Amino acid sequence: MKTIRQLFSTIFFLTIIHTGCTKDDVKCSDDFEFCAHINSEEYHKTGVYIDKYLNSLDANLNDEEGLNKLKDWLECNSCVENVEIFCVSCIKTYPPKSELIVLFNVNDQQTEKTLFIIMGAPLRFGHYQERNN
Repeated sequence: MKTIRQLFSTIFFLTIIHTGCTKDDVKCSDDFEFCAHINSEEYHKTGVYIDKYLNSLDANLNDEEGLNKLKDWLECNSCVENVEIFCVSCIKTYPPKSELIVLFNVNDQQTEKTLFIIMGAPLRFGHYQERNN
C-alpha cells in the first residue's frame, strides 16, 4: 500500500512540474519551405515566411516581445542553429531596424548572417547581410 501511495505521489508531482513549466508553444510552420531556401542559399526568399509569422503575432506585443517570439520561431526551424537578438531599434532609420544574428546550418555547414527587421507595426522582414566577425 505504501509503494502504491509513493507511486501515485511521484506521478502527481511529476505531472504538476511538467504542466506547470510549459513554455508557449511555437508553431514551426513552413519549416520545409523556409529551410529549402536556406539550403539553396536564397536567403531573401525566406522573407515571405518571416513576414507571415510576424503578421500572425498579437498586435499588443511590444518590440522586444515580438523579436523574442521571432527568435523562438526561427530557432524551431531545422536549418537554424541559434539566434541572438543583437540590438533592438538600434539602426536609426524610419522606421528603425533591429539586428538578429542567425546561425544557419546550410548543407551541413554553419554560416552566420545578420537579419534586419523593420520595426514598424507590424514588424517586417528587412534583409540579410553577411556577418563581419
